[in-house]
Amino acid sequence: YGFGGGVIIAGGTLTLNSCDIYSNIATNYGGSVYITGSSTSVTFQSCQIYSNTASYSGAGVSINHGTVTVNNCGIYSNNAGSGGGVHVSAGTVTLNSCDIYSNTASNDVGSNIYIKSGVSVLSKRTYIFWGVWLNILFLPSSASATTSLASLASTVATNSASILASIPPSTVAST
Repeated sequence: YGFGGGVIIAGGTLTLNSCDIYSNIATNYGGSVYITGSSTSVTFQSCQIYSNTASYSGAGVSINHGTVTVNNCGIYSNNAGSGGGVHVSAGTVTLNSCDIYSNTASNDVGSNIYIKSGVSVLSKRTYIFWGVWLNILFLPSSASATTSLASLASTVATNSASILASIPPSTVAST
């Protein structure tokens, strides 16, 4: 499927509890889940999102609009061009007590999380680790890919969040 290999959510309110979303493929965005629509409200509670693929962005979750809350979830082992774990292009996102790790981005852009300009992301007690280059990429609207957190156009607030072990591609041995 082009968008949302597992689930497409385009309006309304949805809560997903204790679910596993895995092994889905999208040829564009949202290998497992694609969320769009400004009035869309989605809550993930105690879910595991893993082993999904998207050719462009957001193999785990791709958020194009709406309000998304992710509580107590694991997002791992997903692969996309950018934003392997989570891709946020518009909307408001809250990550509470999540583990986001071991996701990959074939374009070396935001292996775990990719956040575009003008997006609000609140992270509480969320651990983001073991990304290969740029665990989190913030992309200001007037810039190309950058590693500088000082040039943010997005709003990101953290409360006891950890970002660990980003590894530049030049230090990773190819196999």
